[in-house]
Amino acid sequence: MTVTDDELAARALEIDPDRSNIVVCVGMKGSGKSEVARVIFDQWPYDRAVIDVTGDARPLDPTTRVMTTPWPATLPKPDKDRDEKRITAWLRVNPRSDTY
Repeated sequence: MTVTDDELAARALEIDPDRSNIVVCVGMKGSGKSEVARVIFDQWPYDRAVIDVTGDARPLDPTTRVMTTPWPATLPKPDKDRDEKRITAWLRVNPRSDTY
């Protein structure tokens, strides 16, 4: 059985959420990096972490927790009273900071 280029590309985009993953999107401006990242991010079934160096990626998800202290010891848990299934931990970092 021969595998086509389209089938290979589709397999490359498969991400198993039950395994550890780091997703990095690189490319030229306007090439669709943000769109791909948002699709993956929105469909992710588990807790999510955002490390934001530009300050413009904060998700609008109501379960977003703004992190102000170092990770990973401070990661929050979903609020059972609000029936949260997952949380989004968001941290704004400054690459020019001495503590970066």
